[in-house]
Amino acid sequence: KEIYEISKLKRFLTTVKYMMEDTLFYLVKTSLKKYVDFIEDVCEFEVTVKNMTDVIVSYPGSDQPNPIDKNPLFTVELIEKDGEFSYSTTTDKFKDTILA
Repeated sequence: KEIYEISKLKRFLTTVKYMMEDTLFYLVKTSLKKYVDFIEDVCEFEVTVKNMTDVIVSYPGSDQPNPIDKNPLFTVELIEKDGEFSYSTTTDKFKDTILA
């Protein structure tokens, strides 16, 4: 064991370990940054409610001649059941819906 502690193999394996840690760190950091950019891009819009039947949703580029349709991250409907109003998706399921 003492020979291993001063050997080139230990130094090599230590270097490889640090390289793997560094690679994993930047992989996670890059992936998280891309996910945050995606969420911010999807959420970048403005909703104008004039009345119950007149709702205007605008997002960057929506005023162009051939706008790109953006799909919502998730949809929520207001439903009435047994005289009570609630959402079609419960608020505690929003996180699971976004991460799925």
